[in-house]
Amino acid sequence: MSLAADFMEQNNWANLQIIEFCEGLDEALLDATAAGVYGSVRETLVHMIASLDRYLSAITASAPANAAVVNERLPWPGFEALKNAAAANGEGLREAAASMEDGAEVRSQFGGKEWRVATSLPVIQSFLHCTEHRSQIATVLSNAGVTAPELDAWQWGGSTGRLAGL
Repeated sequence: MSLAADFMEQNNWANLQIIEFCEGLDEALLDATAAGVYGSVRETLVHMIASLDRYLSAITASAPANAAVVNERLPWPGFEALKNAAAANGEGLREAAASMEDGAEVRSQFGGKEWRVATSLPVIQSFLHCTEHRSQIATVLSNAGVTAPELDAWQWGGSTGRLAGL
């Protein structure tokens, strides 16, 4: 597996972990926020997964596949829809990362302009963007006295057999 695909696999694992953890929270915690973060836990989850759809769309030059369900402009989709979109978008980005060729580019539309985009850019951004927002969710939860799960590479490595004691 390529290094880029490993990054996406870790990102997918961490996204599903935080979604499943948040599924057990009460409504007040889901609507909690803190200074300096994107929004409430619920809003941040939707934004994070909807963004993955847009990043994948930029790479494939196709319309976002899950925008009709998980979108910042729509009502809360529920956890099942969020998990399904996270898994589908995440797998699409992992596959794109695994098959990425050095120097590959796509043309994409954004902000009313056409752009030439290295295919690696949306992959890198999806990893960084999700990491930042998972951290923001952990901050909101920490402010409320709740400890979020550890989602770093060491935890992922242990859960996938990439890290094991001898």
